[in-house]
Amino acid sequence: MRLVAYRDIPSHDWDAVCDVSGQAWLFHRSDWIAIEERYFSGENLSVGFESKGRLVAVLPLYFSDTSNGAAQENLLHSGIHRHAGLACVPGLDAASLAALKALMRNYMFEQAVARQCHRIQLAFQSLAPESLDGARGLEVPFWVSEWGFFHGLAFGPGGMYPAPAMSTVACDQVVMLDDGDEDALFSRLAEACRRNVRKALKSGVEIQRVQEPDAINLYYEMAKVSSQRTGESLAPLSYYRDIWNALHPSNRCWLLAALHDGEAVAMLLALIDKGGASYLAGVSTARGLDLRANDMVHWGLIRTLKREGLRCYRLGPAFPGLPDDWPIVRVSRFKTKFGARFVPLTTGSYFLKPGHYPERA
Repeated sequence: MRLVAYRDIPSHDWDAVCDVSGQAWLFHRSDWIAIEERYFSGENLSVGFESKGRLVAVLPLYFSDTSNGAAQENLLHSGIHRHAGLACVPGLDAASLAALKALMRNYMFEQAVARQCHRIQLAFQSLAPESLDGARGLEVPFWVSEWGFFHGLAFGPGGMYPAPAMSTVACDQVVMLDDGDEDALFSRLAEACRRNVRKALKSGVEIQRVQEPDAINLYYEMAKVSSQRTGESLAPLSYYRDIWNALHPSNRCWLLAALHDGEAVAMLLALIDKGGASYLAGVSTARGLDLRANDMVHWGLIRTLKREGLRCYRLGPAFPGLPDDWPIVRVSRFKTKFGARFVPLTTGSYFLKPGHYPERA
């Protein structure tokens, strides 16, 4: 078993592992690693594992500090919010897996020490096939049972507050599209959400998938107007263009618009891979809010995904049990309206410098 740097692996070889691995999803792929490296991390430390001249596993891995995604710490991680983790080809024998894990552990801790990291964070991806099929829930992750990773990721009013033994229940909201017909899916929407969808339909709101080459510019223009109303910070146009240009040609990025009298009043970006979709971003005009088009566009996506034969739609995490008036709860509350399953996020932390955290905890 041999460790190979990400930059020494052809992208088609890296993605071939992602295609066959039951532990991989879009956030493991080379196109996404390029986006992660450019916009979200300080350093790309991703690696592959080669056995007898064959690439058998990949590990997206990044270094972040307070300037690029980490919460007042130096952090080594396999994706913050966009979780990845180790992804292996099927059929590796026990000896190969043991050698691979030993290489992975040594590499991670060497990189963490060299960068004076306070913490290492690992996770599983909720949309990976093994996660959806329930295989991941049958055993404790090896980085917990063998390496001493444990709870340590809490959420406060403004976001992440890591500290040893601190933990907040965070649940991905995943709508299972193969669990009944459209009528059954609609019946699972929250009552207020069903009313909103009916109002939008009665007002003549229609959902349309937008596929023009410059469509992402239309999204960004609406996002700029929306951010002036909400006060939220907006990523640069280049971020959305890079995602669109990298993923839309392979049908891995969808843009949906809610139209009223031919005018877009709400838009939604979703990422697609391996039969699963993940909400990336959404915007609405003031008129769209009045028409309840922001709920309608999610329902339109659910119907479209169902008809295209996809398995599920992930809206992202919600935080049951936290105070209703906390900002992190308010901005995530809408995700619970669409009849999703609550799927606990599987994350673990190894604290190399636990003394850094008590005051923040």
